[in-house]
Amino acid sequence: MLIRRRCVRAVLLLVFGAVVTLAGAITPPSGPVKVSVRNGRCIYRGRSVWEAYITLADGKCVQARCKPRERLLHFIPMKECMLPPAGRGCFYEDGLLESQCCKPNLICYNYASSKY
Repeated sequence: MLIRRRCVRAVLLLVFGAVVTLAGAITPPSGPVKVSVRNGRCIYRGRSVWEAYITLADGKCVQARCKPRERLLHFIPMKECMLPPAGRGCFYEDGLLESQCCKPNLICYNYASSKY
């Protein structure tokens, strides 16, 4: 029973590591992206966008700006953010549309309950 729990924990940690690696690999497109337009606003990743910011885990902030007549969403590099280290068991959730630059969500997992 104890061996099975350790195996399950090891598999979960491997999957979590793969997800973190994939999440860290998110980058905005280098040029404008063709999008659908609804009510004069661009629809990107299922969200209505007029102007938003994307902060990546590496600290780069990009502005997403809608051009409804062209049916394009432009990505404009803004600035480098000085993000503090995420800490053990934590990572920055990047690639999400935000209302401000340099304000990514910090996600942490509690490892206090696991015993090795």
